[in-house]
Amino acid sequence: MDDGNNFYLPCLTLNTDSEVILRNLVAYEMLVPKSYESDYYPLTEYMGLMCRLVVNVDDVKLLKKEKIIKGDLGNDEVAKLFVGMSSYILSLNTDQRTRLQGMIKLANDAYYSRPVMRAYLFLKKLANWLLVLLRPIGSFVGATWKIVAFMISIVTMLMLTYQAYCDVYGCDKTNVALSSNASS
Repeated sequence: MDDGNNFYLPCLTLNTDSEVILRNLVAYEMLVPKSYESDYYPLTEYMGLMCRLVVNVDDVKLLKKEKIIKGDLGNDEVAKLFVGMSSYILSLNTDQRTRLQGMIKLANDAYYSRPVMRAYLFLKKLANWLLVLLRPIGSFVGATWKIVAFMISIVTMLMLTYQAYCDVYGCDKTNVALSSNASS
């Protein structure tokens, strides 16, 4: 990574056996005891990065266009490979940050420091806070609306019963006249 704008990745050639080979190499790397650096797993870290970069077919097309991914696999097969491997590759909890992890942090910092992303992250935090605040109110309003609907149904039943009683037995219908006494 240079000056926060370019990120250089090694070329990866994939064929029909690549998923099995990559899974076995990652497993081997995790099992072999390291004498030189105990927390350094370059292939696992690289595969973790690629699994985060490749989420759908459009990501594969972009990486193939930039000649980062080569091989005879189709775009959908490559995307399926990395999505499948993403559940297999665990995030590493290491004591010290490796060079690749440092580069990924620099790339993330550059990405999240853009004004568009800062506004997006602010709105996302605001929306989460609103959801947290409105959830109890929503449950109260939901319970209140049930009570109001129940009361309206009871009043409606009473009015319908009164109307049926008046139709059968007749009710005293007195006309009430409103008059205003205007004294001049």
